[in-house]
Order: sequence, then C-alpha cells, then structure tokens
Amino acid sequence: MVNLGYALTGRGGDAFWWLDNSGGVPWSALTAHSFDLFPGATDDWQSQTSGSFLVSTPFTLTSAQVLAVTARMVTAHPQPFDDVGFALLLHGSTIKAVLFAARPDAVNHRGDLGPIPGTVFAAASAGVTGGATPGGLVKMMLGGVEYGLVVDASDCTGTCSCDVSVTCTPGAGTYHILFGMFRVSNVGANNAKPAAMVVTFAGV
Repeated sequence: MVNLGYALTGRGGDAFWWLDNSGGVPWSALTAHSFDLFPGATDDWQSQTSGSFLVSTPFTLTSAQVLAVTARMVTAHPQPFDDVGFALLLHGSTIKAVLFAARPDAVNHRGDLGPIPGTVFAAASAGVTGGATPGGLVKMMLGGVEYGLVVDASDCTGTCSCDVSVTCTPGAGTYHILFGMFRVSNVGANNAKPAAMVVTFAGV
C-alpha cells in the first residue's frame, strides 16, 4: 500500500480522508489542472461551482504497479442533482487520468432532466476500470453532519450514497491524487445538509 498524507482545501476531516461540498472553495482554485468537468458545455458553470478538494502527498509507482482507489459518496439531502465528486491522477500539475466523476447517487450528469449535452461529467480515462455503484442510506457523522438520519422531507431517503472502486496502471512515475467534492449551482451547498466523500483506500 502507498502510504499517503494529504492537504485539504475547503472543509473535511483530520483523522481520515473526507471532504464535503460546503467548503466554499471556487472552481478557479483548480485552474492549474485544466480539468474540464463538463466536456462540450457552453454555459459558465465554472463561476457557479464551489466546494472542497484534497490532494495526496506524492507517491511513486513502477511501470507494472496497479493503482487502486475506493471511495464512498453520501448526501444528507434528497436532491443531489448539482453535487459531484471526482478524483484525478496528477503527474505534476498535469492530469494523467480522470479516475471518476459522479454524483453521490452514482449518476453521471448534472440536473434531473437526463444526460443532455453539456451536463455529462467527464468520463474516466482510457485504462481506468471500475466505477460507481449506487447505494441507500449510510449512517455516518462527518463534521457534525449526521448522514443517514431521516427526520423530515429535507433528509435523503432514497439513493443517498454510492461506492466507487477504480483501478489503473499509469506507468512508472511520481504522482498525486486530487479528490474533489463540489456543487454546481448559483445556490451554494447547505452547510447543514451537504454532500460528502470519504476516501476509503488509495494504494497498490
């Protein structure tokens, strides 16, 4: 296993890797990586997007080593149409591979009208296998927010989570992994009921 530390920008955890989309960090903070979350989009989605991101410490792989990443995304509210979590494998500031991009309910696009052009998230890069599997209520406490708690109609009761598992063999080199949890909306995330990601494994 690769022994990784991390640096968090926005809102997230200390004891283990987690982040949510209430951090208020603008999308422009990721400009150096030139990540096109919505290939083909013509609207100014970047100015509406904010959240948090986490970058691992650097690690080195040999040409034959397989990188594996698993994560769980959860939402505390019932309509995660504008929430997105993703992971990028970086070589320096350049994206070596898009590992995944999905909503907390495992859907691959923004909004509730289906995958229309300009709303579909960037697909995983060639050579990345696996993806997101939808799940139900997951009970956990992150940053004082209790996920999986159903008290009223503002709480999530359906597809409230997804588990992500991906692998790739990027080749010999030194890399970082960037994890992001953002909201694409003029209305910012509800700090009391955000969407979050827990990174459960990153290594070989």
